[in-house]
Amino acid sequence: VAYPAIIIISVSAWFRNGKGSKWEYFKYLHYIFLVLVPAALLHANGSWYFLLGSISFYLIDASIRFVGVVSPPARVLKISVNEAESGFTLLTFDRSHAEAGQFAWIRVPMISDWEWHPFSISSAPSDGQIKMCIKNMGPGTWTERLFTLARDAEGSEDPWPVQLDGPYGPPLQPLLADHKGVLLLAGGIGITQPHSVFRELAAYFQENKALPGGLKFVKLVWVAQSDQVLKLFHSSISDCLTGIPESVMSAEFYSSKPGAETSIGIPVKKERPNFQDLYEAGGRALADDETLFVQACGPARMVEEAASVARGFPSVSFDSALFTF
Repeated sequence: VAYPAIIIISVSAWFRNGKGSKWEYFKYLHYIFLVLVPAALLHANGSWYFLLGSISFYLIDASIRFVGVVSPPARVLKISVNEAESGFTLLTFDRSHAEAGQFAWIRVPMISDWEWHPFSISSAPSDGQIKMCIKNMGPGTWTERLFTLARDAEGSEDPWPVQLDGPYGPPLQPLLADHKGVLLLAGGIGITQPHSVFRELAAYFQENKALPGGLKFVKLVWVAQSDQVLKLFHSSISDCLTGIPESVMSAEFYSSKPGAETSIGIPVKKERPNFQDLYEAGGRALADDETLFVQACGPARMVEEAASVARGFPSVSFDSALFTF
C-alpha cells in the first residue's frame, strides 16, 4: 500500500495548480494515510510510538479547524456583484479578524460539498467584518459558479450556507519591523490583500495621529487592466485617506489598458508603474540608514518583476504576498 500511495501523491503534486478540481484531488489523496496507518500497525505492533506524535498533532489541528468552522458557522451579511471584466463577487461575513492582510478558506455547499478555496480578506480588522472580493476566473470554474449564485441572490442576507475556515496569515507588525517606509504594490484583483493593510494603517493613523512603529509614510500603487476594475476599491481607498496628509499616506492608480476611460473621478495614469522610479522615490523620502518595506500582490509576472528590480536596491526589503495555492 505504501509505495503506490507515495507514487500517486507525488504525481498529483505536479498537477495541483491546474484548473478545475485538481487541487482537491491532490488534497484528498493525502487521506490515504487513513489506510496506511492501520496497515502499519497491523504490520508492526511496535510502530505505534513512531506514529503517535504525528497522529496527535493531526487530530489537534483538525479539531481546532473543525471548531473554528462550525462554532459558530459563518453568515453572509451582504452579497453584491460587479460586472467589470469577467465579473467579481463581493461577500461580507459576520466574522471579524485580528490582523490585516490575512486570508481564509470558504466552502459553499450549493456549489460543491468538497471544494474549499482560499481568498484574501479585503477588509481591515478595524472594519469589524470579513469582506472578500472574488474574481470570476472563467467558464467551468468554481468562481464562475459562485458569481452566478451571487448575481441571483444579490442584495439578500444569508441566502445560502457558507463555511469559513480562518483567517490565517502572519501578523503585520513583525513584517514592518524597523522599516521607515512602506510601499504596497497591487495588480488587478491582487488589491484585496494590500487594501486590507492600507485601510488598517490608515485607521491606526486616524486614531493615533501617527503611523505604527515610527513609519514615515505608506504608499499604495494599484495597476489594473481597466478603470472599471479600479472602481471596486477606489472609494474605500479615498475614504480612508480623508484627513491624512498626502506626505504620510497616498495612493496611485494605473490602467495598463491603452485608451481606457478615465471616468471614475480620480486621476488614473495610463501606463504600467515603473518599479525603479517608485523605489528611488521611496528612498529619497528616507535617510541613508533607513529602509523601505515593499510588499507586492498580483499576477506572478508583476510580482517577479518587482522583486527583480528590488534586488538592485540594498535599502529595499521585498516581500511577496503572491498566492501559490
